[in-house]
Amino acid sequence: MSSSTRKFFIELQNLMNKKVRVVTVAKQVFEGELQGFDQNTLSFCLINTNDSEGIKYHRAFILGHEIAAIFEVEKPFDMKGLADEISKLFPQPGQVKLHESAGVISVLDNKITVTEAGVEGEGPLAERISAVYDKYMEEKASGKTS
Repeated sequence: MSSSTRKFFIELQNLMNKKVRVVTVAKQVFEGELQGFDQNTLSFCLINTNDSEGIKYHRAFILGHEIAAIFEVEKPFDMKGLADEISKLFPQPGQVKLHESAGVISVLDNKITVTEAGVEGEGPLAERISAVYDKYMEEKASGKTS
C-alpha cells in the first residue's frame, strides 16, 4: 500500500464515530454517524441517519459505487490545543509528543497517552493530565476553546 493510500485510509478512519454527510451520484444526501466502511469497496455504514427528504434511518448502508462525496460535518477535535495545554505541566521539551495523524498525545515516552476519548495511565501525573483534559473538554463543550 502506497504512502498516499495509507494516509487516505488514516483520514477516513479518523472520521469513524463522527457525523458525516454522504452525497451519492444520484445527488441524494445522507447525514449520520460513520459506523464503519469497507476498505475494498468504500461502502459506508451510517447510524442515526437522515436523508435529504428528512427521513430518519437507524442504520444505512451506502454502496461505494453510489458515493460521489463524503464530508465531515463536525468540527475536528483540536488535539494540538490539548497537547499545548498538557505541555504546560512539563517544561522540558520532548516530554509531550503529539501524533496528530493517529489522534494521540504521548506523555513521558508513552507512560501516559491521551486521545479524544480520554487519558490512559495511572498515578499522580495521569491524574493531573486528566484534570487538564477534563477542563479542556468542559471549555470545548461551553464553546470557550477554538
